[in-house]
Amino acid sequence: MGIKMKKMMTVPKTIEGLRDAIFDEINQLRSGKGNLQQARAVAQLSAQAIDSMRVQIQYGRMVMQAKNEKPLQLGSDQT
Repeated sequence: MGIKMKKMMTVPKTIEGLRDAIFDEINQLRSGKGNLQQARAVAQLSAQAIDSMRVQIQYGRMVMQAKNEKPLQLGSDQT
């Protein structure tokens, strides 16, 4: 019950590296050389990485917005 492991290459920790890894898995599956279980794992990890990036971008936007706005004063009627 052994899964044949192919030599793993290091993926650059960039959005381009992630995209390349995803497309490599798609190409492997289409050529019949891919492993469905590994492709699912790559898809799940990719989704988590993308969610992490999304949160980081949202945080950056919130920080930028907070810097550009006046602070809310206690007892004010600002909402």
